[in-house]
Amino acid sequence: MKKIICLILSFAIIACFCSCKSNTEDDYSSSVVIYQEEIIGGDDVSNENSQTQNNDVTTQTGSSKQPASPNSNPTNSNGSAQSSTSASEDEGIFEFNNAQVLSQIKTNGRCSAVSNGIELDFVGSAIEFNADCTAADIIIDAASSVYFSIYVDGKLTQERVMVSSGSNTITLARNLSAGVHNFKLVRETEAGTGRKVVVTKIQLGGGNSSLSSKPQNKSILIEFLGDSLSSGYGNLTTGNNNAGDAKYQNGLKAYPYLVADKLGADYRIVSRSGIGLKYGHESLPTFPEFYAAENYFESSSIKYSSSNSADVNVVIVNLGTND
Repeated sequence: MKKIICLILSFAIIACFCSCKSNTEDDYSSSVVIYQEEIIGGDDVSNENSQTQNNDVTTQTGSSKQPASPNSNPTNSNGSAQSSTSASEDEGIFEFNNAQVLSQIKTNGRCSAVSNGIELDFVGSAIEFNADCTAADIIIDAASSVYFSIYVDGKLTQERVMVSSGSNTITLARNLSAGVHNFKLVRETEAGTGRKVVVTKIQLGGGNSSLSSKPQNKSILIEFLGDSLSSGYGNLTTGNNNAGDAKYQNGLKAYPYLVADKLGADYRIVSRSGIGLKYGHESLPTFPEFYAAENYFESSSIKYSSSNSADVNVVIVNLGTND
């Protein structure tokens, strides 16, 4: 009889624990509303390259106004977010063509500073920042459709967020608790699909609507050199789909990003499907030519200079498949 009572009590404790954990997760999910809004008719992105500054500076404060409340639309069943009202243009805006703003933004992956912001053309390329706010939007200009994942306070809150040709306003979060939060936007789509994707500004609302100190670099920086196996080319296909289409690939499901994430490391993923050490598909450059340029498909003559000044600790090479 005592054994039966103990078993009953054990099951009750386990059930209570699971219920509490589920409620906690539900509470977090309900505090963040993610959506995407496409604005048709954006201008083409400039191709001028420059070096991103990487020094910490004091916080720049924007307006303390709260962005316009979003519609309470849930995300679509396919994971894409539904449209809603974005913050208005006169609220806490921080433009990425401002050196002081850039000094408070951390980049991961190979990112290029251009005249109107930060260009994210490589798989895994990312921007990260801390901000005292309760809501945040990000504006992206793109020449073609690509996909991103969004992290808020270290948790993946949305993936497969599509950015279309033109100017796009993406909401990172709404209705956050007061205080400083961490935001990260990571490109899922590989370098061979969709270029001239530039983050131009962020809009903050609530709290102090200000940027906080720049996120710290991790203790390890890994550089991954590879081809389609490193890029996630076609890894979402379910049949005879076009593996080269952005909607059928997610480089964040490929081994480089997964390894860096598990190790808690910063990373650079320098890869492109079809490329080889000496030979590759069609008219692609050799990998040494590809690596040496800042962004080979924009300008092969502008040599690479990393926007992340930290030294690489580990290099992982996975090449030769196309040779």
